[in-house]
Amino acid sequence: MKQINFILILLMLFSLRLIAQQNTSPVIAMDAERTPIANFMTPDSAIEFNDSTIFSAQIQIVVDDTSIINSIEIRFGKSSSEILLLKSFIFDERGSLGDGTTYFRNGYNLTLGLGENFLDIGKFYVEMKLKRSDDTYTQVFTFSR
Repeated sequence: MKQINFILILLMLFSLRLIAQQNTSPVIAMDAERTPIANFMTPDSAIEFNDSTIFSAQIQIVVDDTSIINSIEIRFGKSSSEILLLKSFIFDERGSLGDGTTYFRNGYNLTLGLGENFLDIGKFYVEMKLKRSDDTYTQVFTFSR
């Protein structure tokens, strides 16, 4: 009887470990930035953002496992209710993607260029989730600045 209980406990622990491994996320860190590229200098060369300032935006992601990632889904906007870009990046489809976005990977570091035509995004909001190769998703990561 003790042997059966011991075996059952081992099976339960092994099952819990498998479930925990399935729900882990490969994302270690994420950062987003926007850079002014036009209409941000005053006549006396001071930096001033206004509603005509044009920004580029990009996201940096660091992952610890690249073998399970199928795609990266991004929502980018001024707030969670004012989304300017919805984009699904196919993992390892590199370079300029023809729609103003870019994808680059250096080892475990991913850089997603979101474009260069955003107006008035002094504050911005990003949602990101990864689609795994088994068609499940990581939790949604949010970032705002």
